Amino acid sequence: VNFEGEDYVVGDEAPLCKTFKPDVTEKKATKENMVLILSVLAKLGITHAEMVVGLPVATMEHEKEPVKQMFSGSKEAVINGKKSAFEIKTNVVSEPVGTFFSLSLDDNLRRIYSSNYFNDRDTTAIIDIGFRTVDTIILQRGTLAEARDSSLSGALTLFQKE
Repeated sequence: VNFEGEDYVVGDEAPLCKTFKPDVTEKKATKENMVLILSVLAKLGITHAEMVVGLPVATMEHEKEPVKQMFSGSKEAVINGKKSAFEIKTNVVSEPVGTFFSLSLDDNLRRIYSSNYFNDRDTTAIIDIGFRTVDTIILQRGTLAEARDSSLSGALTLFQKE
């Protein structure tokens, strides 16, 4: 893939390249992630996309705009020797919000028009366990009451050391 004048190898062959460096940062707004997104869109034959990106609650405030700017707009790349153009609209939400919306879907991802998560229950807690964070959101009668990064940041690293 050639994107903005730089060449990238995407897929199974990437680790075989002598310049391969695994990404161990949690930054989302990177050219490398843009290249991965464009590669997936090209493979699916999609040139116009509306995309939602989930971010950890802890990084949401300072990373939302950079992610939206990096991943939105007109993009061009040469993928497998073919010039491709994309138009992308990106929205950014906190990761647990995706779980919240999934509560309104059945097992076949069809919308449920009546769910006790939105009406009958007083309080529902959604806990999103990520690689280096545990994010939570609290719903009260289906309305977002609170979102925060829990005190368990880095819990996976600590667990592995013991």
